[in-house]
Amino acid sequence: RSAGVDEDSVARNPDNSSKAQNKRLFIDDLYKNRGASHIINCTYKQRQFNFKNLLEENCQPYYRSLSQTNTDRTMLTLYGDGDKYDTHFDATVWTCLIWLVQEPKFFEGGDFEFTDVNQVIELKNNRMVIFPSCFNHKVHPLKYHDKDDHRVGKFTITHFYSRIPQDVYHLTNPDLPTKVDDNSSNSTNK
Repeated sequence: RSAGVDEDSVARNPDNSSKAQNKRLFIDDLYKNRGASHIINCTYKQRQFNFKNLLEENCQPYYRSLSQTNTDRTMLTLYGDGDKYDTHFDATVWTCLIWLVQEPKFFEGGDFEFTDVNQVIELKNNRMVIFPSCFNHKVHPLKYHDKDDHRVGKFTITHFYSRIPQDVYHLTNPDLPTKVDDNSSNSTNK
């Protein structure tokens, strides 16, 4: 298995075939020092107080679970002609997607959909979508205007936020802080 490629973490169909038709890489696995990656380091923005307030205003009651996460992984996904990701949910607590595309786009499609409510979110460069990982979602296929074009059509940076019990967390991450500072953990008063 190649460094950073984790085929065990892909959503699967009942016949065990992959629901993902794309190329993906967990970039955490490439760095001994996570701080050396600018992509991994951009997750600090989702930990800021203003961001938590935005979630609280717009994502009731799910917003509470983000502050309870204590670990994350970052995946870079490349989508080319015909690539897609069929309906699935993620086995984490929260999922944050950041889409990067060259403009003007040389393809159609690539939009994102919350499939249980038929809510389609148009693919736009530098757009971020964050949501509880239990929501079913999919990526529509990319269709290139020129079938001979071999450029990458869409890059997705995915941050998966999870919760590991404290005793396991310390065993697997001895150099990391013991808890993310959330300023509101288990708080019921405002």
